[in-house]
Amino acid sequence: MHREMRDISGDLRERADLLVRQMVAEQARFRAALTELEKEKAMRRQQLEAAVQAVHRLVNVITVQHVLHRALNSAVTALDAHAVTLAPPQNEKGDSPSPSLKEAAPGASAPESASVGDAVQGTG
Repeated sequence: MHREMRDISGDLRERADLLVRQMVAEQARFRAALTELEKEKAMRRQQLEAAVQAVHRLVNVITVQHVLHRALNSAVTALDAHAVTLAPPQNEKGDSPSPSLKEAAPGASAPESASVGDAVQGTG
């Protein structure tokens, strides 16, 4: 009852070689996937950097707009104060607009309570 054992070393080598080839193929697939992810990351980073630059430009535009708005409001306030000091007394009907308003908007008729600020801001 003694059986002879067959030599399986050739089978084991084939199996080991097959496993090595599979591992090499998986490593190559992993490296390709990693390279693709790195490309996607770089593209996304560029998109986000462009978006950040756009936000910075928008903030700069809004800041300039705010500064100009404040400067115009100060100028309008100064013109209103100057118009009050130069305005002749109005008659009882009050149908004579201030001279500065006539100069600011020639040919336009404005209500008696209108100021230069109202004319610039479009209210009145």
